[in-house]
Amino acid sequence: SPSAIPRVLWDLVGMLMVGFDCISIPFMVFSPPDTPGLTFMNWATRLFWTANIVISFRTGQVRYDGTIEMRASRIAKHYSMTWLPIDIFVV
Repeated sequence: SPSAIPRVLWDLVGMLMVGFDCISIPFMVFSPPDTPGLTFMNWATRLFWTANIVISFRTGQVRYDGTIEMRASRIAKHYSMTWLPIDIFVV
């Protein structure tokens, strides 16, 4: 369910990852030295966004009438036509 607590927590972590990416990606222009913390965060964001693709295929969507679509085939079709191309490009 898109409003389940685990999904909401996942989305909050996603917001933190977006914040990190917004700072770190432009910072790469200056070729910062590799530090263990930076290496860890770079891998953590890569793994998070990759896992997010898989999770998005399993998360229901709220339809226009307010009901939640939980059929896997409909979820996959909707995700494939909306966010999947962007997610693949970003990852």
